[in-house]
Amino acid sequence: MQITESSFLLLGDGMMVLLVLLAFFLFICIIERTIFLHGSNIKPQHFVNGITALLKNDRYNEAVTICEETSGFVPNVVKIALVFYKNTPDKMEHAIRSFIVSTIPTLERRLRLIALLGKIAPIMGCIGSCIIFANFITQAQISMSYVQSEYLFIMITNVLKITSLGLFLNICANIGYSFLYDRVQRLINNMEWSYNEITNFLSVGISENAS
Repeated sequence: MQITESSFLLLGDGMMVLLVLLAFFLFICIIERTIFLHGSNIKPQHFVNGITALLKNDRYNEAVTICEETSGFVPNVVKIALVFYKNTPDKMEHAIRSFIVSTIPTLERRLRLIALLGKIAPIMGCIGSCIIFANFITQAQISMSYVQSEYLFIMITNVLKITSLGLFLNICANIGYSFLYDRVQRLINNMEWSYNEITNFLSVGISENAS
């Protein structure tokens, strides 16, 4: 019976190649989402305090300009509040709520895909292990000889390699999903907080705050 230790990428009749491609795609998704969410995150307290300070000095146009020039979701919420504050409170609330709801799919983009890849990875590793074991049994039947311990150890090593990679990708996907989900919830909370703060300020009235 002749069994040799297969190349790393050839394990499981190519299943290892699929796992490596899955790992590459998974990490690309996690890195892209991390960069996007980090770039959209600002400190809402400092930003809202700066805007309210401008409004107290009757610098409305400058406050709107700063909101337009600052990237992120919080500045957009504040800008909508400033644009609609002369309308009825219901219209302003509806505009801000509509914006927050419309941004949630953008924030959560690829999160479900990351979770799905994490679930698929250990299954693919298990399938690869079954293929390796099946090939081992087939070769043993063809050779019609006793299995030497050396060949058994090679088979076990290959099974552990592909199974471990699948489990490792599952762990990475779960960590990445939890981290990104926490960032998304933090951004949503920041938008909600900014919405409450700026609407409370506008409801009191700029003139009263100035006095």
